[in-house]
Amino acid sequence: MASEDGKVPPSLDSLKKKWNGMSENYQSNYQIWAQPGLQLLFSNLALNEPPGGWEKETDRPKSILEVGVGPGGALARVLNQVPCGCEYTATDYAEEMVKLCRETLDGITPPGSAVNVVQAPASKLPFENGVFDRYVSNLCLMLIPDFDAGLREAARVLRPGAVMAFTLWGRRQRSHYFSIQSQAMKELGIVNNAGFDQPTRDNYHVLDQGVEATKARVRNAGFDRVVLFFTNLSHGHLDGKQYVKHRLATDQSGRTFREALPAAQLIALETLMVTKADELIAKGEPIGLDVAVIVCRRQMQL
Repeated sequence: MASEDGKVPPSLDSLKKKWNGMSENYQSNYQIWAQPGLQLLFSNLALNEPPGGWEKETDRPKSILEVGVGPGGALARVLNQVPCGCEYTATDYAEEMVKLCRETLDGITPPGSAVNVVQAPASKLPFENGVFDRYVSNLCLMLIPDFDAGLREAARVLRPGAVMAFTLWGRRQRSHYFSIQSQAMKELGIVNNAGFDQPTRDNYHVLDQGVEATKARVRNAGFDRVVLFFTNLSHGHLDGKQYVKHRLATDQSGRTFREALPAAQLIALETLMVTKADELIAKGEPIGLDVAVIVCRRQMQL
């Protein structure tokens, strides 16, 4: 089904193929974002008993579902925060991600039980209704074909009153790690720009609709007490040259295109990217990915 501007979401099979092909690159180069993002979500999942105790015993988490676990590197670093005896289930739709995750978590267990890693799409989970107490998803739900269907499926598998915390790509203008390259290409007149601020479909930038519209979509899927705030996940680049070296080395999708550029044009692109990055660093701007963090509660009745 096409969106309002005529863009057609990718199929599940095409997404699976893409992320199977990116699994090792993601494991090597992008876990630096995944780990702090997942840690932030864990901090907002209400995993630990609050001062004064749980309001109801059913508020105590006994099962956690993570959707879009990827290669598992981030999860491996926060598993020790899973409450004792709490069952943890992690899903991903790409076989290679599932394989890497199982290898990464081999021998690592949270207090109480091992992690159950399952291959499944976010919008069609193989679980009964209302079986999980917590749901977490880190930089995943904006990538699936139907964002709203993913939210509704989260509501379906969560018990009434359960907590959900997830992240999405945030504001484009604050995501300098990606936007610097595409802005430089535009200024130099380089065509076929597939940069971060040129999405192939709307879901990549859910927040373009605004904070209130995004929160309304979450509520319409079956959640209340919706809180949304922004943070930035950065690589800690100290100067523009360091940023450009890292950005071009990890930009797998744009590598073939850049290799076809004339040498002088590629040098001009790299030089302009360095300049833009240095200017932002001098202003105190992080060269990273802007992220929206959304925390909500599954409605008591759908």
